Amino acid sequence: MADEAHPFPKSAQLARGPKRTRRIVATKQEWAAIAELKQGPCRICRRVESNGSVHSTIELHHLVRRSQGGDDVPDNIVPLCGACHRKLHDGRPGLAQLRLTPSEKRYLRSLGRV
Repeated sequence: MADEAHPFPKSAQLARGPKRTRRIVATKQEWAAIAELKQGPCRICRRVESNGSVHSTIELHHLVRRSQGGDDVPDNIVPLCGACHRKLHDGRPGLAQLRLTPSEKRYLRSLGRV
């Protein structure tokens, strides 16, 4: 604790926090491959019409948000229909309702998220 008699030393003022790792950002070609791989029914509601065949697209959701350092890799991305995607971001069906593959679970475990 600093007070007038004992101010913070300059070294503490300039100290950097722990080094952050840079997240993996996909190129356009990598995104195209991820999108093709992740087409399928919504991982929450599993409705057949949510597989991109009735609606023109399925929305891709990052399990670990980009803003929290989530990578653009297939194991961090799941397909969701628009309705479930909005509900998930509104906090209604939690991540517990998502049906994850073993590799997606391993990815989350490696980051200490599960």
